[in-house]
Amino acid sequence: MWHHIYWMLLSGTATLVTNGGSRSPVVGFAICALVASSAIWTSLRKRRNWRKPVSKRIYLLDSLFNNDLKPVATKGRIETLLDTFREFDRGNHTRELKALYRGQYRGDEHSFDYELYHFHYVRQRTVTTTDSQGNTSTRTVYDHYYRHGLLLDFPFASGIGLSADSGLKFKGERYRSASNTFNRLFDVRAEDEMSAARFLSPAILELLSGLGKSLKDAVLEISAEGRLCLAFDDDDLLSQKPQHDLNNPAAFVEEIAGHTELVKLKQLLDALHGIMRLSDNNFGRARKPRKLLMIESLILLLPLLVLLILVITIYNGIIGKHNAVDRAWASVLTQERQKNKIIPHVEQMVEQYRMHEASVLKEVTALRSAISDLGNGVDTAKLAQAEQRTTALLKGLQVAVEAYPELKASETYSQVMAEISEQQEQVGAAIRIFNRNVEDFNNAIQMFPGSLVNGLLCRKARIDSFSDSEARGGFDYSPNL
Repeated sequence: MWHHIYWMLLSGTATLVTNGGSRSPVVGFAICALVASSAIWTSLRKRRNWRKPVSKRIYLLDSLFNNDLKPVATKGRIETLLDTFREFDRGNHTRELKALYRGQYRGDEHSFDYELYHFHYVRQRTVTTTDSQGNTSTRTVYDHYYRHGLLLDFPFASGIGLSADSGLKFKGERYRSASNTFNRLFDVRAEDEMSAARFLSPAILELLSGLGKSLKDAVLEISAEGRLCLAFDDDDLLSQKPQHDLNNPAAFVEEIAGHTELVKLKQLLDALHGIMRLSDNNFGRARKPRKLLMIESLILLLPLLVLLILVITIYNGIIGKHNAVDRAWASVLTQERQKNKIIPHVEQMVEQYRMHEASVLKEVTALRSAISDLGNGVDTAKLAQAEQRTTALLKGLQVAVEAYPELKASETYSQVMAEISEQQEQVGAAIRIFNRNVEDFNNAIQMFPGSLVNGLLCRKARIDSFSDSEARGGFDYSPNL
């Protein structure tokens, strides 16, 4: 049908050009061909770069397919997310999901479904300007912002918000952890301080600190219903750049034939899986202050005022770092005393299998005694004794169990050793946080001008860090399968 219409139009145009056939038809068709060629050439020139966006779209679809990410309808989702997460309560004009994909993560201990989203919101503001003649004009400005993130179920905690974005503040009780690094990165709010303390174990603090450093304006929010949202400004989760495009079709086809791995997305999912693994056993920007009026009488006092502020800042910094050491030590003690819950299981296992290993029972008694000797004051020597007793007990168990094949193959032994391994991982993480805080504190009191302020006002003594490499590294148990 279309080719008939084409030739009819071409014939009609030729008739008009040749003045009803009075001129040569060849001339008419030549003129028509020239006009058509000019139009086609102009159109192709305007679209000479069409291959690049098409290549980019093909590469994105191939990446989604290779990583098992499927598009999801976004209609009505933004309203649900607004009711669930504070993260989506941004802007005052438009909020929309530009894209939403669903995938599945399979880890060693947990598998979960997740959604990857691209969020767009708009802030509307009014700008008033005055020209050189004093005429005032008002116009409306729309500022566009984009956020990206992951959504998934997280049944291990609820009602907790962590924000590294100064433009987003959560409600609730503020919580400060034992890690100075984490406290500098995130502002933490929770329904109650105890729920935040249970969730933010030392090992999780390390994981989240790494996320906070690698992501821009990161926000981690766990709703009251047990849904988790990890949001950030980074836009490179799906932005893998192809090396070739349709300008070189053979190379482009060969490239997309391979598997495109979304590296950053996998790293984030691995981190969330680590948070799950460590949790499943655990019970608008602020406005700047207005400028102070410059009064001549204050100029004379300015140097003294600056010095006073500097001294107060350094003093408070030293006290804060010392308190951070105390909090970190308290966290170490808590993790050490958690071993008292494991010791009865060891004794029960020894009694159940009638293990008459005097050395094992002796190490159990020695470990319990070493843990009870740990006081609230920092004492790394006693901590070293407790860790040495723990190591001795583990080695004693591993040697003794060789004589009891039925015990080595039992589920009881595997559970006890796995529980000890996880507890030692928590102890190791707590000790690493303690050592970092000790280093921060010692630097604060030994470097000038902190050393001067400490000598005159604080009078805090240097604290020794803990240097047991086995305890810092933790204990890894892998059952014999």
